[in-house]
Amino acid sequence: MIRILCALLAMVLSCSPSTAQSIREVDGLTALIEAPDLAGQRVKIPDVLIGHATLGYANGYIEGGTITLTQPWVDRTDFRWLVPKCGELLDVAACRMTIVGDLTFEYGAVSMTNVDFVLPDLDAAFDRDCRRACVGTRSEAFCERYCECTMSELKAANLFDPLNSEQLGKALEAKVKPITAQCSVAVDDQLPKASD
Repeated sequence: MIRILCALLAMVLSCSPSTAQSIREVDGLTALIEAPDLAGQRVKIPDVLIGHATLGYANGYIEGGTITLTQPWVDRTDFRWLVPKCGELLDVAACRMTIVGDLTFEYGAVSMTNVDFVLPDLDAAFDRDCRRACVGTRSEAFCERYCECTMSELKAANLFDPLNSEQLGKALEAKVKPITAQCSVAVDDQLPKASD
């Protein structure tokens, strides 16, 4: 009897939709355009802005449109992250992520179920965005130290999470500007001066 149960369990596990299909990676625009052909497939879409997240559904905003994300979820605990940070529609690093799910296309609407949210690494996102903004005007050495200092000081002041979870309003900007200025001066003082 146990062998039969084990055999049945093995068959069910090996045939589940999330393990039986390969994952096709596509960009958001391709997912929308090729949705009729991708329907029923498991797809991975990078750089999706998640908004209006609730336990029942969320919207995935991509170039060209929206994908409705619905239950069941691969990991419901992701919503401990998503609901407070992405309950509204805010274009912040905390809400930009890769999603993997089963794509459906019905009545011209694109949606996904069995969604797995690949939550962003906010430290890496901050460092990447900070360096990208900095390198055009300062040296690589300056930018590396400046971005490290800024992230460290923002975390120490408990401003890193709010900065990644909400738009930069006047109140938050007033708290962040002195930190960025302080780090700029500190890094300038640390770097060797160019001789004339």
